[in-house]
Amino acid sequence: MVHYGEAIKRPFTDFLKLIIGIALSILPIVNFFTIGYHLECARTAKKKKFALPKWKGMWEYFVQGFFASIIGLIYSIPLVIYAIYFFGKIVLSVIAGNIGVLAAITQAVGVFVGLVLLFLLTTYVVVSATLEYAFTNKFGAAFSGNVFNRLGTKQFFVPWLVGSIIYGVVFGLLAGVPVVGGAIAAFVGGVTYYTLMGEAYD
Repeated sequence: MVHYGEAIKRPFTDFLKLIIGIALSILPIVNFFTIGYHLECARTAKKKKFALPKWKGMWEYFVQGFFASIIGLIYSIPLVIYAIYFFGKIVLSVIAGNIGVLAAITQAVGVFVGLVLLFLLTTYVVVSATLEYAFTNKFGAAFSGNVFNRLGTKQFFVPWLVGSIIYGVVFGLLAGVPVVGGAIAAFVGGVTYYTLMGEAYD
């Protein structure tokens, strides 16, 4: 059973840990600490422990955050290829005079819709892959069959969908706040998201 209420309120159960997480989320590369921390939130949530983890073992958080980011980049390669190929094809067609501007816009909208769908699929696979890495502490496990076996289960899909919606709403509300808005959204949304996904991991 996934505890949605516990996941939503978890980021706010310890003010000091929250502030540390937000501060570490502000800068790229430094935010590897918080990515690793999110993975720890997943591991502790699996044990039904919903207090925020302590900020200790910082080097481990950083390393795990780094490798989790690499996993995400690798799985995102098809997304990048799709965008470059299809948008590039449209631009070249316009330059060559094979299609008009209106046709190009129509095609671009279709490509964009496909890009959004592929992005959602990618995030779905990536969270499964990073969880596999987090729970096994083996980089290669992020590309094993276990990553894909759970994708078709309701147990995994529903928490992912709810977590993604919560993450999106948090970003929508806070991303526009100068300097710290994105950091707050990233940390708070990440804690909630990985708490849900940690409980869903099997």
